[in-house]
Amino acid sequence: MNVDWGQAFQVGGFGFLLVILVLTTLAVCMWLIGWFFNKSTSLKSLFKREKKNQPSVNTENKPKEEPEYNPEFKIDNIHRYE
Repeated sequence: MNVDWGQAFQVGGFGFLLVILVLTTLAVCMWLIGWFFNKSTSLKSLFKREKKNQPSVNTENKPKEEPEYNPEFKIDNIHRYE
């Protein structure tokens, strides 16, 4: 059984180069897609939320202060279901 090493190297070399070519093509395609999404301002504006400007001092929404302790409203006996 004789092996034609020339033909074996030719087939192996073609397969190796084909794999390298396919992987390089995929890497370039992925890089182009990433570059397109990073540089595209129209696509970025679709996913951005606008910040709402809120006034720094708003007396209407200001939390009310807690009332002081008043013994008149003390609750001693609370019936609970346990």
